[in-house]
Amino acid sequence: MIWQSVVNGVTIVENQTMVLAIIGGPALLIITNILDLYKQETTTDIQNMTPNYDLQSDLAKTQIAHDLERKKAQHEHEMLMERTQRHTDISDEEQ
Repeated sequence: MIWQSVVNGVTIVENQTMVLAIIGGPALLIITNILDLYKQETTTDIQNMTPNYDLQSDLAKTQIAHDLERKKAQHEHEMLMERTQRHTDISDEEQ
């Protein structure tokens, strides 16, 4: 009806405008409510993801710090063992 008036250049009569207004008002409210509901759900999802992201980030930082500390301790142990071995080798050569 309205499409034909646009395509064919026919003028829209008052009854057609009334029908459009009657249908358009509730349709606009329904669409607005659906968009508000979607926005609320999306906001809730984002808020629920944020603590999980923070927890994973903290866990990753802790794991990296632990790995670095472990490698440092392993390196210090190897250096101590090498010094001890050299000291033992020097002591054996002197005897």
